[in-house]
Amino acid sequence: MRITNYLLFIPLMLLCMACSNDDGDYSVTISEYEIPEFCHPDIDKDKVVIINNKAEFNRAFANNKRLKHVDFKHSCLMLVSGVSTSGIDKIDKELTHTGNEYELKITITNNMLAVMEPWCVAYLVPKGFDKNKVKFTVK
Repeated sequence: MRITNYLLFIPLMLLCMACSNDDGDYSVTISEYEIPEFCHPDIDKDKVVIINNKAEFNRAFANNKRLKHVDFKHSCLMLVSGVSTSGIDKIDKELTHTGNEYELKITITNNMLAVMEPWCVAYLVPKGFDKNKVKFTVK
């Protein structure tokens, strides 16, 4: 009788192991990534850019050690940057998901300074994120 219990137990254990969610499928939510004002990436302006690995990250940010760690095994960094023709008081950003696409609205509130000021907006996105599915506007 004990052997029959073991024979029933082994297939049940194999089934449980096969159904476990430990297959490396990590879901990464989209979240804002803060870039300090003094840090300006060397990337194309007014385009969505995806940083896929540490080497690209180091090239874009001149190997800046003060930026927060990005786990490139499970996520990428989406960047949009540009230059304002006046000083920047604040930047409001809104990323919305509709259907199969994303819309990024960036609103820059200027101050009275007559300077050219660079800006950058960044988000952590899942690995394999398609930058062509992001439409963005800057006001």
